Amino acid sequence: MKAVKVFRAFLLIGHYGLFFIVLLLYFLYLNYMDFLAIASQVTQEEEFTKMLGPVIDGISHQKIELNRWNEYRLRFATGMAYLSVLAVWINLRAHQYKELLKWGCFVIMYFPFVVLTGGRQPFMYLIMFSLISFFLVHRRADSHNSFGKELMIISIAVITFLICFLGIGIVNGKIGADANFLKVLVHYAGTNISAFDVYINEMTIPDTPYIGAKTLTPIYGFLHAHGFNVPQFFQYITLFTAFGPVTTNVYTAFYRYINDFGYFGCALIMFLMGFFYTFLYRQLYHYGLKNWMILIYASIAYPIFLIGREERFFNEILATSKISFIVGLLILYKFFEFLNERRSKAK
Repeated sequence: MKAVKVFRAFLLIGHYGLFFIVLLLYFLYLNYMDFLAIASQVTQEEEFTKMLGPVIDGISHQKIELNRWNEYRLRFATGMAYLSVLAVWINLRAHQYKELLKWGCFVIMYFPFVVLTGGRQPFMYLIMFSLISFFLVHRRADSHNSFGKELMIISIAVITFLICFLGIGIVNGKIGADANFLKVLVHYAGTNISAFDVYINEMTIPDTPYIGAKTLTPIYGFLHAHGFNVPQFFQYITLFTAFGPVTTNVYTAFYRYINDFGYFGCALIMFLMGFFYTFLYRQLYHYGLKNWMILIYASIAYPIFLIGREERFFNEILATSKISFIVGLLILYKFFEFLNERRSKAK
């Protein structure tokens, strides 16, 4: 229970909460201005919902690019949201219900940042982080796991994701008269495995002198940016396949692994990933499920849940941006921990 007591007073909303709220609002304003700037390069539309589609397409095809400061501000908002979700679970276990609304405001403020990106992935990542962190906090405080309670939390998380999925789809125009909600949902959730089947049966694996053209793009990008004579690959897959009424370029994570490393290499990667996450999970329990360890583990565990959708481990977890995000997340955690210790000494 020591960890609960430490985190119970983390958010000193009366003294520092207003500062972070104003800071996030300012960052949101700057990101919105960045969005308008790049939108003007690809569309003449002035309505926000009509600008989202061209912006998403432009970013995917590397026609336009958001600046680094925009990414840093989004990263900060993400870190605050993740830290706040963990605080909500811990305060919920400690029956500190007044703190839930205080922490929850930072989670809510994260949503506009995600809407400006036009994507659904950050919502998905947030839901996965919430689920994983909840179960770890719940099991630390209660050794007798309640299957019914955990099933209820999973159901709430699924419903929340579907609402976010529907909302952002309507805003960016991907859900409308031509594509209803169920059709879009099935397209995102159920076609990737079928597309992968089409790929391995009908398409030829390219022979390239470069290893990891589809999976190690962050590493190639880093080397290219620092003057090394290597090509700069992009994560976006330009190869589309069609079967029936469906056209897609997402073939599950196995497509990238087989494309880059062959079938044996794909199997080896699966084994190493399983070993890596199992080792981290056991370390969590070995050290008593500490808050900062839950925070980090829950923020990087999503690739194993998305293997049937798309590759996320090499292209995101091993990227320098993710490393800096983890460092920033730990700094935020330690900052609030410092405030809590200073407040305790003052009493």
